[in-house]
Amino acid sequence: MRRLVLEFDVNKVAELKQGPKLDNIESMETITFLRSTPEEVALIFRIKLKDPTMKLDEALGGDFDELQVLEKSGDRFICYFRKRRFVIDKGKDLLGSGVYLSPPYEIRDGRLRATFLANAKEIRTILAGLSESGMPYRIISLMDAKFLPDSPLSQLTERQRRVIVSAFKLGYYDVPRRVSSEELARQLDIKEPTLVMHRRKAERRLLSSVLGQI
Repeated sequence: MRRLVLEFDVNKVAELKQGPKLDNIESMETITFLRSTPEEVALIFRIKLKDPTMKLDEALGGDFDELQVLEKSGDRFICYFRKRRFVIDKGKDLLGSGVYLSPPYEIRDGRLRATFLANAKEIRTILAGLSESGMPYRIISLMDAKFLPDSPLSQLTERQRRVIVSAFKLGYYDVPRRVSSEELARQLDIKEPTLVMHRRKAERRLLSSVLGQI
């Protein structure tokens, strides 16, 4: 899995046909992503608006499933935000299957910095989609995604990590399940028996890591 960090001009992003009106934001810092899939993005973040009297939903715009203020301190908010689609101009999906947003995802001094986790092919698709849309961007960094040595994910192969992370993100482990094994395999463009094999090996390694500490 690769880690791609891009930087955008907030004013250019604000011209998107869909999505938050980022030009109303003075600064934003993502604390964590709760979910990141082609269908929805959910995150907790700190935000400061240019106009502190403006309501948060008015400032951000967009089509929200839910937008809730968890805490407010002066003109700063800590919010829970969920949105169905993350798209670029011309309606092209930027988050394809297997592509995830990750911190740092922030706004500072009129610049949006976004981090994507994806394989090499998916990263090429992201960059091609941005180029086709005419959205200017700057690559800050592109490197292998690193996991801490004591992280259970560090014990998995890249394919196992991709399968298990995608299964979790897309709702395979939700109750009830939001995606079937067959649909998950189709989204990852692999055969279902191959997906099941990698998923089971990943599950066994993760369980061994956790239960071995009991």
